[in-house]
Amino acid sequence: AGQLGSGIVTPDVLKHSPLVPKCYGTVSYDNSTPSVTGGFNVQGVTQTDGTDNDRTIQFTTDLAGSDYTVLVTQQYNNSTANRYPFVKTKSQTGFTISGKDGDGGSAAYSLNFVVFGSTYAS
Repeated sequence: AGQLGSGIVTPDVLKHSPLVPKCYGTVSYDNSTPSVTGGFNVQGVTQTDGTDNDRTIQFTTDLAGSDYTVLVTQQYNNSTANRYPFVKTKSQTGFTISGKDGDGGSAAYSLNFVVFGSTYAS
């Protein structure tokens, strides 16, 4: 039960499945110095606008294209949080996420992200 045919799922097949996360982590918005914690397939993160709203995540291993989905949620310990996170751009090498009034100088604000739906570049 639970298996199709007589085969097994090898790590290589699983690695390239669109249902397996290709990248994930939590990016900070603290005093214009972005960082990623708990990250997988994250080479780095940079602030990419002059208003502290945007963060660009670069993949360690590029994806096959930009046909992937980025899920973004906010993490903020304030009951009046109004950050409205969204995905701004996507490419084979990474993506940019943004949050309204991004930085605010508070280490309490961060965005969680996970990437699904593509394969790694060959």
